[in-house]
Order: sequence, then C-alpha cells, then structure tokens
Amino acid sequence: MGGGAFQVLAEASQHTPMRCRGCEPSQVKKLDSVALNPPKERHQNCSQGGYSNMKNKCLLVATVSVLMLSATTREALAQEPTATRLWSGDITVGTYFLPGDDWFLQPTVVVNRGRLHLESRYNYEDRDSLSFFGGANFEFGDSVKLALTPMFGGLVGLTDAVVPALELDLTWRLLEFYAEAEYLIDAHDRANNLFYNWSELSIWPTEWLRGGMVTQRVRVRDTDREVQRGIFAGVAFSNFNGTFYVFKPGSDKRYALLSLGVTF
Repeated sequence: MGGGAFQVLAEASQHTPMRCRGCEPSQVKKLDSVALNPPKERHQNCSQGGYSNMKNKCLLVATVSVLMLSATTREALAQEPTATRLWSGDITVGTYFLPGDDWFLQPTVVVNRGRLHLESRYNYEDRDSLSFFGGANFEFGDSVKLALTPMFGGLVGLTDAVVPALELDLTWRLLEFYAEAEYLIDAHDRANNLFYNWSELSIWPTEWLRGGMVTQRVRVRDTDREVQRGIFAGVAFSNFNGTFYVFKPGSDKRYALLSLGVTF
C-alpha cells in the first residue's frame, strides 16, 4: 500500500478523539494538526456517529464485493493470451486502528494500461475526500530495477486541492524500497499547502513474506515537520496481499494500519 491518511496520522500524534463534525468541527478536521481547509458544516447534531458507523459498514460490504469480483476477473485474465491483456491494476483497502477513534476504510484503486497510470483514493488525504490522478509508468534496469510513476491530480471533498505526486519502487535481490510523495496545493489558502511522504524499506526472505521499516512525513500545525516511524510485516499469495503496520511502537500513542489488496 503506500500511504496513510494525513488527517488521521496527525490526530494520532495528538491523541485527539473523533467527535461529531456538526458539533466540534475543529476537533475533527485535520487543521487541528495538518494544515488543510476547515470542514464543511454537514450535520446539525451528534447523530453523525451512528451515520458514520453505518457508512463504514456499507463501504466494507461494497469493498469485499469488489475484491471478490477482482479475484474472479484475475482468474479470467490469467487464461487469456498475454498479448490480449492490456489492462492491469490493484485494489487496496486500509483500515486504521487509532486510540480513542472509530475505525474507517481507506480504499485505493489503481489501473494501468501500458504506460498509462490511473489512480483514485478515498479517505486518504483527508476524511470524506476523493483524490484522482493520471500519470505515466517508467521502468529501468535488469538486476537493479527502478519503477517511476509521476502523477498529477486533484482532491475534492472536505479539502479541495491540486496534487502533483510521484511513486517510486526500487528492487535489488531480496531488498525493496518503495516511496510515494505528494504536495497538496490548497485551492483556497496557500498557508494550508502540505507535503507528505510515505516510504518503506523491506526484505523478502521468501516469495510470499516480507518485513521492514516504514516512515511517513507530515506537517503538523505549529511545527515544521513530524516524521512518524514504524515497523511492518506482510504476506503475498497469488494475487492477494496483506500488510500490518505499527507506528510509534513502544509509545502510548502507537497506532496500527491493516492493508489488504488484490491485483488483477
């Protein structure tokens, strides 16, 4: 997966519980920690909690259905000649486990056709916000392989922004380094611009098992930067994969992320 939710990560660093947006939007929005736009008033009372849980459950059912459909599609594509398989991609769903906060889903869909790269995320840069990107895939090397994907896109929802981005994957033998970087250019206030980076260094002792270290850099309000570090372990079987991350291990502010994905 690469990535994490900017708002959630900053909230986790301040150990601030989620509250109803209609009642105390300043405690919900990333502006408490990450400098982005203030939330739009959408609710009038604290019934948001029940609505949010129901929305999460519906999104979970829809996500499971999509993953099952993607797996079926993968089996069908595997039977086609290589020359006719023009499309590929993956669907990844992350779930954050935060102290004092409700869980939520963070789906990401990636589609590739040759050099063309399309990507969309929800709840990633901010809660209730959808990002979409277009880019190009470049690959270099044989024994040492480098894959680069420069992208350009936008973000709409609680935060509106223009987002140039870059994804990088470098592999050599059992080692892999993956990184993604984004710069959010706020559509309403330049003071809310944000740089974000996620990077992983992993080792694959077998074809199906990996582990390593993860870091992410976010800008937190009233500070220049914050780098959050963690560890992870992941498995990959056929076209399915899963990774479990723990950030700030050993701290009373630690939190976890579970990522499940399927390729097609």
